[in-house]
Order: sequence, then structure tokens, then C-alpha cells
Amino acid sequence: MNGQTHYKMYKANKHWIYVGITLMVMTGAVAITSGNVRADVNDPTAAAPLDAPDDSITTAAVSAYQSDRDAYQSMASTASASATQAADEYNSSSATSDYAADLASYNTASNAATYDTKAEVLSQYNDTASEYAVQVSAANSANTVIEQQNNSAQASYESVQTKYDALPAKIKTAGALITEYNKTTDTVSADIAAKITKESNTNAVTASTSSLSNLLKSVNKAKGANSATPITVASSTDGSGAVTATLFGATYTDQNGDGKITFEDDIIPELQTPTSLADVTVMFYYLKRVADTALDSTDANGTAVKAVSAGAAATSMDLMNTASGAFKTSGSTAEAALVKSIQTELKTDLENKLKDIYSQAGMTFDEAAFDATYVEQLKQIAIDNYKEQTAAFLQTLNDLLVKFQAATTDTVWTSNSTNPLVGGLKTVIAKATQQVTEGLAEIKALPASDDFLETVYSGNNKITNSINSIWSTINSSIDNYGRSTSPMMKTVLPGLDTNGVKSAAGTFTFSNEFVASHQVIFDAAIGLADAITKLAEEFFGVTDDLQQTIQPLVTISGSFDVSAPTAYTNVAAVALPTAPAKPVIQGVDKEPTTPQARTITIIPVDLSGNPLEFAPSFTIDTIPGVIIDTPIVTGYTPQNAKLTPTPGENKVVYIPVNNPNVGNGVQVKTAVAEPATPQKRTITIIPVDLSGNPLEYAPSFTIDTIPGVTIDTPTVTGYTPQNAKLTPTPGENKVVYIPVNYAGNEGDGIQVKTAVSEGVYHEAKTADPIIVPEENKVVETVTDLGNNQPKPNQSIGETTNNSGKSLPQTGESSQSELATIGLMLLGFMGLATVGKKKRY
Repeated sequence: MNGQTHYKMYKANKHWIYVGITLMVMTGAVAITSGNVRADVNDPTAAAPLDAPDDSITTAAVSAYQSDRDAYQSMASTASASATQAADEYNSSSATSDYAADLASYNTASNAATYDTKAEVLSQYNDTASEYAVQVSAANSANTVIEQQNNSAQASYESVQTKYDALPAKIKTAGALITEYNKTTDTVSADIAAKITKESNTNAVTASTSSLSNLLKSVNKAKGANSATPITVASSTDGSGAVTATLFGATYTDQNGDGKITFEDDIIPELQTPTSLADVTVMFYYLKRVADTALDSTDANGTAVKAVSAGAAATSMDLMNTASGAFKTSGSTAEAALVKSIQTELKTDLENKLKDIYSQAGMTFDEAAFDATYVEQLKQIAIDNYKEQTAAFLQTLNDLLVKFQAATTDTVWTSNSTNPLVGGLKTVIAKATQQVTEGLAEIKALPASDDFLETVYSGNNKITNSINSIWSTINSSIDNYGRSTSPMMKTVLPGLDTNGVKSAAGTFTFSNEFVASHQVIFDAAIGLADAITKLAEEFFGVTDDLQQTIQPLVTISGSFDVSAPTAYTNVAAVALPTAPAKPVIQGVDKEPTTPQARTITIIPVDLSGNPLEFAPSFTIDTIPGVIIDTPIVTGYTPQNAKLTPTPGENKVVYIPVNNPNVGNGVQVKTAVAEPATPQKRTITIIPVDLSGNPLEYAPSFTIDTIPGVTIDTPTVTGYTPQNAKLTPTPGENKVVYIPVNYAGNEGDGIQVKTAVSEGVYHEAKTADPIIVPEENKVVETVTDLGNNQPKPNQSIGETTNNSGKSLPQTGESSQSELATIGLMLLGFMGLATVGKKKRY
């Protein structure tokens, strides 16, 4: 047997719904013949010659094609789902949305970037670029899955299409006709449904004439007894002013022109000749409302009220004893006729459609194959309908149980219920549940047949727990509950409502206050009437949305479907993320044209670069690069009287004023221990613009020199130092440089354009190597401590070896003292000249 895709149906809120089911179709169900020659349906390898010998084909070959096609369709569905999932997971991921938001934020910041925000924007660019790389990887991974799934499905489609192209012409003709026919199943099912509905309802009503006559007599008697309290029904008014109301699928109009719909004036007159099971349901609903509940009516002022009729109270119990039996009999009889009519009409119409298609294709229709396919379809639909219809019964019972349980909170209900309603209803639900379980097992065990739908509904002496059997048991049980609610509504409650009004005709109208105080009782009573009627509606509802019910059956599938495979539609690849663009800093137009004072920090240090213990750092406002007097620090003397400040922090050497060596020339004692002789140190030169920002194309570098000793400012290729001389301090030294080919205000004295601005004039410039000037040896004359004669061109690092001499003692000659002083002067002044290298 081959598995073919079909549909199942079930009712939810009176509507049929469809999902895929597996329809088992017998192998070899298609017989393809030419003239009177046909394939043997019992021999799947038997040849079936067509118009020419080379067109001969076996049913096995057709089945093989169908199997391949259906496998492709299943595979294509899976591939499309997998590819779509990959796309959806990427597109809907938080990482994707976060990157889009971050990119938008970066673009906003980049478009507004200025010289002052450059560092922040560059940092944001780097973060966004890293995030972009992750997103590109994720997008590529998703697209790999999508591409693989698309390629696999397309390859499968091409293979199956090739097999379809190889089929004989008649097979493909039939397939094309079936494809076109299946596009019309909406219209076909609508036409069949309209005809079946009309014919089956007529048959149903005709089949239960006697019982319906008794039911109608009860309705008319109740109407006469309740004439003083007409029951209003919710209605609507269309654009033309016509007032209508719909009950259980039947529509009723305003007969007396009073602008509202009531049972007595507008509905019951139309029920004198019932034409459908909906009319039968409406009649029974009216009887239940009159007999067992307070009625929805209106008073003289048009206000909605709850009321009971004295005449209805006197006749209600007798009415229901007669009407319930009549309704049950007429309902069961009418339903059986309805289902039987559907079965007969449906098979006939579908078979005629198939025969017409096969005739157009020049093929012989296989009746046996059609019968086998049809009964399997019918069985599955009947089973699913059984499940859903009985589930609806049980849901209605459970909804009523909730209302009964709520009513038990009112002592009036518990004191006047003659039956244990809650406990009794639970028993009914338990029994019905057991019936459904046993009935489903019975149905599944039955072989498929033309009358399977009728068997499920009526039993046909094949099963004991049919839909009719379950409905009849439930209906009989809960209908008796009216023996408790009816006396309560008609006698007990009117006696308790001291503010109620009783008319001369005996109609009692409840006060709104009383209704509100005992709302759970009114809800339970009306709920009982509604539940009994709803069960009937669900029982008769086989024709609800009949068009959708039969559409799967009039859709040609299974062994009769030899249509071409459906082309696979590729799932679109996900779009790759947009990369962030490098920021373009808009600094030139926003930079001041004259130097601006900035706040800089002065850090007092000793010659070793250590902050002075008793001299904290402080700030001053001045123009970077402009020489100023070195700020005064109380208790200290600056090593250099002048200072060329740079943006940011500036380490400045100070000497304590009370140092014991004052007067020795160069002050060497500091707030912390200082070596006896100044030492070379590695300091860092950071090329910056006047705003203190590092130059984009001139990285920092180090030199070895003595802090505090003025040297020639190191050369940086492509730039000119703002000051030719530099007095380095320990640690980092920011030094202002200006582009050599700057096209701006060279004659303005102080260069104000920045390194960022410089980028405008040096597009695609790469960083040039840093040329660090060689340190020349100090050429100051050093006094020879042995003979007081100068030795020319001796550097500080080349002092004469005096290790054999002792330090001067107190009272020694002046020559010894002078020698010592001279040695100290040379050691701490650190004078040296630095030669400049040729600029490249």
C-alpha cells in the first residue's frame, strides 16, 4: 500500500477544520487501457498498451512515479522548512537586531564626529566592526544551510520532472486535467453541498413527519400559554432597515414590523412547516426556555427583564414530557436520513467527475480502484468526525457542570433542587466518556465501507456506541434536570422576590435587584436549556459548513493523481549585514583659527621624575606650546625658569629652597633620594597637535637622555617641531609637531591646525618612520681634578678616573674644593649638544 497525503476534518465552534492525514491507497489502483485492453489490477506488472507500443506502461511504473513525486514533495516541504528556519533564526535573532541598532548608533555618531569626539568614535567604530565580523559569519552560516536545502530540493525536482516527462502522453494529459480540476474544487464542493443540504434536509424532515407533528403541537401550546410574555431574541438591522435573527443556522425576519424578533410573533409562525433540522432545533429550544427558565422579555417601558408566565408554569411539565420524546425520535430519525443522503449523493457526484476526466484523457476509469479509495477516505473522515463531535458533547456537559457548581453557592438552589444535579451530571459525564472510548475502538475495528459514515452516526447494528446512541443517553439524562429548575423558576423564586411585580394575567416579572442577588441560579437554569439545545445542534451539525467537509473528497488524489511535480521555490538567502564605514572627522571647520587657552596639569617632580612629597599637582590655564614663566611652588625653585607647556599633564622639576647644598651651582637634593650624579633615562616622546591629540601618522618613540637637560627637539619625518629645543622630563613628553607641507597659516606664528585636519591634505598617507636624533656627546670643558687644566671634548660619560683620590676633607686646599665643585657642576648640569639628522 502507498501512503498518500489527504485531509482530515473536525468541528470547532460549528466550523470544519482540515489538517493532513494519510490516506492508504491500494497499489495498482489505476488501470490505463487503449480500447478494450486494460491492465490487470491484481497484477502490478501487467502491461497496458496505449496508442503505440512505445507508450505501453504498467501500473507499477505509474505507482513508482507517484512514489517518487510524493517523496520529492515531502522532501521539498522539509527542505523549505529547514531553509526558512535558518533564515528566520538569523533574521529574528537578538544579535541581528542588536547589530542593526548598534550600526545605526555608530553611523549617527560618525556623521556628527568632530575633532573632540574622535577617540570615542574610533572606539565605537572598532566595536561595531568586531560585531559586524560576527554577524557576517552568522549570515554566511545561515546562507550555507539555505543553499544546501535549495540545491537538494531543486535536484530532486529535476529528477522527478524527468520521470514525469517520460510518462506516456495520455498519463500526462490526465494529470493536467486533474490539476486543473483540483483548482475548481471550491466551486465543485459548493455546488454539491448546496444540492446535498437541500435534499438531505428534505429527506430528514420527511422521515420524521409524525414525531415532528407532535413536537409542533407542543410548541404551539406553549406559545398560547406564554402569549403574555413574548421571548425576545437577539437581532440585527441591515442597511435597509430589515430586522433579522439567526438561530442554529436558520434565519428569521421581523414578521409584525415591531422592530424586534420574538419567538411568539416572528419565529414560531415560520416553524409551522419545518424544512430543516435547524427548525427542529429551534422548536425544542423554545420549549426548554418556556418550561425550565425565566424568560428574557421586555416590560412596558421596553426595559429588558426576566419574567415567568403563569400559563407556561401550569403547562410546562406536561409539555416537556411529550415534547422531549418527540424531539428525540424526530432528531434521531432525521439525522440518520441526512447522513445516508450525504453518503449517496457525495459518492455519485465525485465518481461522475472522475469518469469525465478519464474520458477526456482517453483512459478507462477503474471503478474498483475508485471504490477502494473512496471507502478508505470515507472511513477516515467518519472516525475523525466521531472524535470531534463526541468531544464537543463532553465539552458542553463540562461547561454546564461549571454553572451548576456555581449555583451551589446560593442556598436557594441547594434548598430547592429535587435532584443532586452536580453529582448526577458528573455521573453522566463519566458514562459518556466511557462510551466514547469504547465506541472509537469499535469504529476503528470495522472494515471500510460505503455506509461507514451512517454506521458511525446510527450504528447500523454494527456498533453500540454510535454518535446517536451517545447523544440520546446524554439528552435523556440532563433533560430530567428540568424537573428541578422548572419549579424553582416558576414557583420558588417568585415567592422570594418581594419587589417583583405580578400582572393581572399572572405574569411575574422579577426585580433587577433580586436577579442580581441570585444571578447564579438564573445562569444555571438558562445554561441547562442552552446545553440541551447545543447538544442537539452538535448532533445535527453534520451539514454545518458542508462545503468544507466534502472538499477533500472531491479533490482527486491517491492513485488517480498523475499530475506533474510542483516546482520548488527557492528560499531567499539572508541579506549580509552592512559594514560600518571608517569615520570621517569633521575637524577643520570646527577648530578655532587662533590658539585657545586650555587647562593643563603641572606635576612637580624631582630629577628622577618622582612627584614631590610636599608639592601636589595643580592646573593652570594657558596656551599649549607658548613659553611661559615656570609656575612658582612654595618652598621650591623650578629647575628651569621657563616652561613650554603641552596639553594634558606636564612634569616639571623643582628643587627645595632649603636644600643644604644651595650655592653649589646645580641643586641636586630632592624631596626623595636622588643619585649623586644625574643619570640618563629612557623617556617617551609623544608627537601631538596643539590640542594634545596624538598625531595619526607619527607614533610615539623613546630616547635616552638626562631629564632636565635641554636638547634639540627630535625630528619626525613629515613634521616640524613647534619648538626647536626641548627640556625633557621623566616619563612621557607630549611634543607639538606641525605638518611640513601644511597649506594653512604658516605665517600666523603659532600653528593651530591639527593632526586630524592634516589628514585632509594627506589622503591615503602611510606612517613614515620616526627618525630619532642621535645624541651627541657633551662638549662642555671638564676641569681635570688633578692639575686644574681643562680637557677639551670630554663627555660626561668619559670623566677622568679619579678612583684613587679621596673626597676632600675639612681644611684641605682650595684646589681640592674647587675640583669637587667642578665635578658636581658637570655631573648635574648635563650639558650636551644633539646633532640633527637630515630630514627625509
